[in-house]
Amino acid sequence: LPDDPENVFEEDLLDYGHEQPLYILALGNPKSGVSTLCKSLAERLGVQLISVETFIDALLNKIKEHEENGDEVDEEGNPKEWMTPIEKSIMQNLSDGNAIPQEIIIELLNAKLAAELTISRGFILDFPMYENLDKTMNWAHRLVQEEIKLPEGGQFSHVIYVENDPIETKVVAAKIFENP
Repeated sequence: LPDDPENVFEEDLLDYGHEQPLYILALGNPKSGVSTLCKSLAERLGVQLISVETFIDALLNKIKEHEENGDEVDEEGNPKEWMTPIEKSIMQNLSDGNAIPQEIIIELLNAKLAAELTISRGFILDFPMYENLDKTMNWAHRLVQEEIKLPEGGQFSHVIYVENDPIETKVVAAKIFENP
């Protein structure tokens, strides 16, 4: 075996720094297991998971934390704003029993895709697919028309398409959770 260079850590760091981040598009029919796969891959690869579900979960956790800890106040004793305008809009839509408008979802996706951590580490975009083909095609059109803005030239390094039946998905998911 070859000997390690004198400063292995520095060389490994330089090699890592020269690698391109992974920009992954993941697609799959509803209940195909694509979201579960994305979560697992994001953790293992150290990349950001970008999905509508992730945004909603983070927002609900933020609300729970705010309810538990109360309002933060500024120097003058006034309550600080703790939700962004887009978060307020999402909560209003959900409270009214409405779906979140695509424009708001695209704004969220673009904000996350433009974040420094996402650009430097890479990401997996869990792309929304629906049983309704028109709705799925609408999303695909927005991606192709670059309404959803990808970092650095707008190209994915990898595309994953998950296609399987629901029973097979349950078997695979059970195996993943048994041996993560």
